[in-house]
Amino acid sequence: ISLIMLIIIFKYCIYSYSHPYRLSTSLGNQKCKVSIYNDKSIVKVNSEANKWIDDLKYYSQKHGWNSGNSLIDVTGATPGASVILNSKPVGQPWLPGGYPGSDEYAYNVLKKISIKVLEESWILTAPNGKRKISETIFKRLNVNFPDNYEKVCELKNSYRDEMQILWKPKSF
Repeated sequence: ISLIMLIIIFKYCIYSYSHPYRLSTSLGNQKCKVSIYNDKSIVKVNSEANKWIDDLKYYSQKHGWNSGNSLIDVTGATPGASVILNSKPVGQPWLPGGYPGSDEYAYNVLKKISIKVLEESWILTAPNGKRKISETIFKRLNVNFPDNYEKVCELKNSYRDEMQILWKPKSF
């Protein structure tokens, strides 16, 4: 029985290495080094994730992003964006989407934030994302989105198979 258990555990480890939870490729394909937290830490990602990260960093910095700016992530499923940009949390670093009540939860988190902070925050959206937070929450919060915002870039998130849009306040 011990040998059988050992074989089962070994096969599970091999399977987990090849099919890790919430990664689109095996751990062996996570070869690209990415610096986070102002180059204090390094993580490895696959080439598709690396392109998304490089594009997010490049276009945000090109349009005036500075470490510590505020980001409201309403993609519902991209918690890494705040980490990659080293953003200042608005209510919380990421708003989970795709669950019953996600939009209402996001609204309740953001309604506690001053209108000034909300209007000065950059916004990451996923217009056709499966887990997106509805952009109607901004109207409920009296934030004039997207009229008072400028589109910075569109990013292809291959893992989520969705286009994401980064916006910055026009007053920025």
